[in-house]
Amino acid sequence: MKGIVEAISKINGFLAVKTEFGEYSIVEVLSGISIEVGDKISGNLESLGGEDLLHESGEVFGGFIQDYHCDQQRAVFLLKQK
Repeated sequence: MKGIVEAISKINGFLAVKTEFGEYSIVEVLSGISIEVGDKISGNLESLGGEDLLHESGEVFGGFIQDYHCDQQRAVFLLKQK
């Protein structure tokens, strides 16, 4: 599955990734990769837990899927959590 980073939390570092189906997956980045709004990410964005994800640069990074199939309101809520 592919998605685009729509928002990054300054509070907890989580990403809101809008998937190709128009829903959001909330991803905690576990490795030191620089990610910005607008970056493209692919991988298993629809399964809770640890996943290896692929950044558009070709770099593989560890991510932890906190939630998926979120609407925009839920994604914003989760990005504001500590």
